[in-house]
Amino acid sequence: MVNRTVVSRFASTLLPVLTLPLLALTLASCDQGKEKSTPSPATQPAATQPVAKTPATHSATERLADGWEALFDGRTLTGWKVPKFGGEGKVHAKDGCLHLEMGEMCTGATYTGVVPREDYEVYIEFMRADGTDFPCALTFPVGKDPLTFVIGGWGGSIIGVSCIDGYDASDNPFSKFSELKDKKWYKVLVRVTKEKVECYLDDERMIDIPRAEHKFSIRPEVEECVPLGIATWRTYGVIRNIRLRTLE
Repeated sequence: MVNRTVVSRFASTLLPVLTLPLLALTLASCDQGKEKSTPSPATQPAATQPVAKTPATHSATERLADGWEALFDGRTLTGWKVPKFGGEGKVHAKDGCLHLEMGEMCTGATYTGVVPREDYEVYIEFMRADGTDFPCALTFPVGKDPLTFVIGGWGGSIIGVSCIDGYDASDNPFSKFSELKDKKWYKVLVRVTKEKVECYLDDERMIDIPRAEHKFSIRPEVEECVPLGIATWRTYGVIRNIRLRTLE
């Protein structure tokens, strides 16, 4: 078990101060996404590539190629609500990106539209602009239950899902260890079918869990992200290209 008191004390010593050069770099990265916002087929799971060269700004719920639906317009928070976690940072849309600024604990955004419960995929891109913990925890439905794909949690190195059979990503056997790089864009794809849950980070499948063999739940910190939401922990996360499609 991870001693969360130690982690909390360690994280609380970090000064959530962003310099002007850091913010300029973050915003410039969002602008770059307008021209080249989706990965090449070589770095995407088979049959899951969003259409290439789509703009970073568009109308919310716009239908894209291959059945993808844009959930974020890149300019406003239309279709999203900001959860009141307590101590959350500022949440705003700018230059094609959703900015989740560093708070004292969780900061996030929850989608308010209709979300399927199975046989669907969610795709997003994220960047850690500042901080040392997770810049992206994607909560999504698995049938009637929620689940969270945590990337860079517990001090920045754990990638996994919370919770499996009552154990969070720091304690269940499906997690992996990998260090994220700051100011680098990462691609995330989550696929939920009747048979299993799969989670990809860039071109690597990080999670592959049969549904029939396990029970799914979430940690209480992200309950406000149900059914579909994104959260950070004491970290400045930047999100773009939030998309969803149903599977036949």
